[in-house]
Amino acid sequence: MAADRDVGNDSGRDGVHTAGKHGSAGAGPGGGEGPARDPQVTDAADLRGRARARLLWSYGMGDVGTGMGAALIGFYLMLFYTAAGLPPWQAGLAYGCGRLWDAINDPVVGWLSDKTNSPRWGPRLPWIAWSALPLGLAMAAMWWLPPWPDAWVKFWIFL
Repeated sequence: MAADRDVGNDSGRDGVHTAGKHGSAGAGPGGGEGPARDPQVTDAADLRGRARARLLWSYGMGDVGTGMGAALIGFYLMLFYTAAGLPPWQAGLAYGCGRLWDAINDPVVGWLSDKTNSPRWGPRLPWIAWSALPLGLAMAAMWWLPPWPDAWVKFWIFL
């Protein structure tokens, strides 16, 4: 068993790995006084406990806005189109054209943001700042119900 106690293969009786990333013994079977703490965390996977939970919650909360917008569109836009008076095939066509636009437009905007060179804000923050208001207005306008009864007029407005 002494041969199993080297840094690369530190297993206790239950086969639980007790050595840390840098070879310090942890609090597993046959471990030392507790896990060694590395003062310089270089990767999010190295975080443990409250620091890891805080990081995961921060990333999750940062995605709430876009996630809610995407879920709202994905779940309710087709229902809204049909409730507004479009036949299902027109609603599907309008929705599909929007996804086709995304397939073309998203890589172009990604390329443009990669090429943006702002020494103060970096490559992404200018795009976030300048697109926030138009995106909010477009999201609100997407749910506007046109007062005209003609389905083709509504189709072109929804498109």
